[in-house]
Amino acid sequence: MYSLHGHDITTQQGLRATLAEMIAVLGQIEELLRDEDIYYFGLDPTGKWRPDEGMFDPWREDGIAFWAAIVADPGLRKDAMAWFDAVSELIKRSEKLQSWSESLWECDSSQFGELGAAVCALQDLAFVPVYTRFLPIWDMDHEVNQSGTISMIVEKHGLCPETEDLLYTRCVDAQGQGGFDELEGAADLFEAKYDNLAEAPLLKRIASAIHAETYEGRHEEWERYLSNEIARPLRIVDRGYFGRSDSSKLHEAATRIVAELDAAAGPMPWRDFDHDAT
Repeated sequence: MYSLHGHDITTQQGLRATLAEMIAVLGQIEELLRDEDIYYFGLDPTGKWRPDEGMFDPWREDGIAFWAAIVADPGLRKDAMAWFDAVSELIKRSEKLQSWSESLWECDSSQFGELGAAVCALQDLAFVPVYTRFLPIWDMDHEVNQSGTISMIVEKHGLCPETEDLLYTRCVDAQGQGGFDELEGAADLFEAKYDNLAEAPLLKRIASAIHAETYEGRHEEWERYLSNEIARPLRIVDRGYFGRSDSSKLHEAATRIVAELDAAAGPMPWRDFDHDAT
């Protein structure tokens, strides 16, 4: 647990100094990654946490206020970006240095750098790509807050290149536990923006990426999911992409998109897969 002291975080100078010290602390954390007795690397930029409070939770009001002050000051954007760059590189290296997790955690419910990325992305569209960049390197199989955060980011900023890239990454590269829930949750935004959902560029991108994966031999993963809940003809759309309900307009759009992809690529590798045999 690292708790920083000595900087006046009510001033730009103090906030900048704190960010610089936080980056320096990352080197100390990296030295401890091989220690199998250390599971969490809490980092309190406010210096207010005390051991008698129990496990450190970065999502405290003072922690949120710290990052809100950072993102509210355009003069600190470069410093904040440097912090997120350093954190993402550390997380990538941590995969080879520690054995118990695919990511870094500050506590049992928050992955490293998660609070700062979330607050900044919610408050400033320029940080949405930062949050997006973290999704594939966080341990999304054990996600806690990401689904709600993604939904709030999309609701706050609407459909735009940054949020559409966020949804694409979520659906294709970081499905985690939430999978396609946030995309389905944004159905009203898509319906308001596009008269014909089957022509929505983002939906086509997602469907094309997933469709291509089926031709790359990823049968086992997909069939395992399908065998859990589907007994209909095996198509991408039947997995629930773009909405689980057959009456969903997103589902209908996905059906059309997949049909076009099928026609262009030929039969899927597993079209004759016997669901009842699994």
